[in-house]
Amino acid sequence: MAVFTVSDPESWTRHCTDGFRGEICDWLVANLLDPLAVLWTRPTVVEDVPDGGRVIRCTVIEQGTTVPREIVVPLIVPPPMRWSQREM
Repeated sequence: MAVFTVSDPESWTRHCTDGFRGEICDWLVANLLDPLAVLWTRPTVVEDVPDGGRVIRCTVIEQGTTVPREIVVPLIVPPPMRWSQREM
């Protein structure tokens, strides 16, 4: 199974200072995720699954709760190819 890390705690600060934050947040919205709910203290990854599809695995704090929860959602919009070609 291939795993592509979109963001993790080590890279998030760099994403913000290098101007990638907005692009990542737009991608999350396109995949029906709330960027304000996704915890950047945990990795956000795209994974291949056995049925041939791809999913996003991330940790969120849902509105009205304080407990982080790992979720897996279907990938709707793939990450841009250039993300895999640059050091994010």
